Amino acid sequence: SESTLARAIEGLPRPGVYVYTGTGKEGIDVMSNPTHDYPAESAVTAVPSGCGVKLEWKPLAERYEWFELCRIDGGLAITKYGGFHEFLSARDTRELTCPDKTWLLAPEGAAPTPTTCEGSGITDVRTTKIVGKKTVSVGGVDVDGTEIRTDFVTSGATSGTSSRVFVITDDGLPLSWSDNVIGKTESFIGTVTYTENMTLQLSSLEPKG
Repeated sequence: SESTLARAIEGLPRPGVYVYTGTGKEGIDVMSNPTHDYPAESAVTAVPSGCGVKLEWKPLAERYEWFELCRIDGGLAITKYGGFHEFLSARDTRELTCPDKTWLLAPEGAAPTPTTCEGSGITDVRTTKIVGKKTVSVGGVDVDGTEIRTDFVTSGATSGTSSRVFVITDDGLPLSWSDNVIGKTESFIGTVTYTENMTLQLSSLEPKG
């Protein structure tokens, strides 16, 4: 069978499993206020998908997050993304699709503009900005990256605000990744507030497998 490594796409993260250290947790404000504490080490798996690469972070059986990254017109674009949570046997699975040129890193000379991504009864208005160049220590070696912040305003089945900050390589591999999320969802027991705070830092530029 064809090796996934042979299917690497120029200008995108190589397929494989990338190890990250990190901290964080998620929780909801009902009943016993259940939380999930994320492990000190977790992985982001890159696999060929669609027009590019799907990056999936799965710290726990009850939690994962993913996005699809493509190289378009010299820029890096998010084409779709989603995730999964499970609390108290209630499952929440999401997949949102984005319009063309939803830039994570816009091509030179192109200004990033707010975009609206939709799916699973949810609408996200995303605003992305380049914070600047930043160096991240990866396995004791300083690696140059670009810091990018995306702010989300969510409406529909869930409402709220969140922010995501990446420091990425030129190929779009996250050197670091942090999420801060507050969302409200209506349920049979009333309004449920979900919160998440997490930070990841890459341990090695070389993927496994």
